[in-house]
Amino acid sequence: MQLIEVLGFPLPRISLARYLKLIKHLQRATLLKQSQDFHSLRLIVSMAVWRPLLWGAVTLLFFTCLFSLLFAQLVTDWLAAEGHQTADPALLANLEDYYGT
Repeated sequence: MQLIEVLGFPLPRISLARYLKLIKHLQRATLLKQSQDFHSLRLIVSMAVWRPLLWGAVTLLFFTCLFSLLFAQLVTDWLAAEGHQTADPALLANLEDYYGT
């Protein structure tokens, strides 16, 4: 009561309960406005958004592994078919370092 008198609110017309009710409504309005501002954040956190992203990452990883296995097999087959006799010696050294055993 004394705080309201110090702040200078007109007490004869509005009671303390009405001030508290007004503050409560202002807080609700502020929360409502903030919840509308965080619509994009709620969308990012939603599982419906993450599921396709996760499957896309798994698919990308799968195709990367598949391509690397195919490439390594092609290099191995090329070396086994005596194709290395026509290649540059520096190229052969690099192939052995990176892909051969």
